[in-house]
Amino acid sequence: MLIFYVIIHQVDMVKLMGNPKAFEGVREATQFKASGDEPLVAKIELRITQSMKEQLKAISGWQGKLRDVIAEMIEIESQAS
Repeated sequence: MLIFYVIIHQVDMVKLMGNPKAFEGVREATQFKASGDEPLVAKIELRITQSMKEQLKAISGWQGKLRDVIAEMIEIESQAS
């Protein structure tokens, strides 16, 4: 009985993987959400020292705080231009 279930499950998964519409809406449901209207899908890379990384990760909610600082910096720079 278990073998039958595994075979059927594998066939179903192959059918799903071959159908791009099978996962429609799943990506949107699992995206990181910002407090605003835009989903958090863009990435940047920033090189910092190891000690800075350790200190940053020790801060509770550091990702959101860092996004807030970046947004504030963008706003200040856009007003200065």
